[in-house]
This record gives sequence, C-alpha cells and structure tokens, in this order.
Amino acid sequence: NAKPKPRYRRVDGVKVITHYESYPWEEGTREEIHRGKPHLIYGNPWVAAYTFSDPIMQNIDSQERAA
Repeated sequence: NAKPKPRYRRVDGVKVITHYESYPWEEGTREEIHRGKPHLIYGNPWVAAYTFSDPIMQNIDSQERAA
C-alpha cells in the first residue's frame, strides 16, 4: 500500500499524471516529491495488529457443541 500510485487527469484529451498517492501503515499525513510530481502520503487508520492466545486444538464443530 505504500507504493506511490499515479493519479491522472485529462488535459486536451491526453491522460496526464497530476500527482501520486500512497497509504502506508505508518500514521500521519505528509507530502513529498516523486518523479517530479507531488506525492501525497496518507497514513492508513484502518490497519490493526492482532495477537492471538494459545490455539484450541480440536475440530471447530466439536468446539461449537461444547460452548
């Protein structure tokens, strides 16, 4: 998601790159230059990290019956 993706606009019938955008995992918003065009970087607020406890070593169907 952090790779710069070009954004286009038509100028006189020709597609022209106006700027680049990316959505990395890091938090925060900033602007840089990429290939001579503005590169808008928006931190992705929808990324979450999860941790899991010990796995339950049994068939999922038998676990539902026990609950």
